Amino acid sequence: MKMKALLPILLLAVLGVSCASHKEVEKNMDTIQITPDRDTYELTVGQKIYYAGTVHGSVGIQKECNSADEAVLKLIDKDFKYAKPLVEGETGGDRATETYTFEAASEGKTTVTIEDWYRGDLESTRKINIHVSNTP
Repeated sequence: MKMKALLPILLLAVLGVSCASHKEVEKNMDTIQITPDRDTYELTVGQKIYYAGTVHGSVGIQKECNSADEAVLKLIDKDFKYAKPLVEGETGGDRATETYTFEAASEGKTTVTIEDWYRGDLESTRKINIHVSNTP
């Protein structure tokens, strides 16, 4: 019964996010992807790094990703892209990829924290060490 009451709210939230811009993250030599097999990355000032994770709003799967020190590593873009186009009247089709792109702003060390949330509860936290230098 409660799920039926939440459905309209979830659909409105999904609709609001779908209106957001869908920028493609430039993946080139200066952009590094955060992968599950590494917990430390070395960057130079101006270089970009991104994390892409799966979210599914109607199921309750969410991500959060942030830098502990925005002066060293600044969040420059947060993008949301559906896995497939939404179909009117279809439920559960809101699986998507959420991408967080950061840029190395100044020399120093910081931590990127990736949080996995399920139905409002924090399921796991992963810490990524970032070292930024002025020279390669």
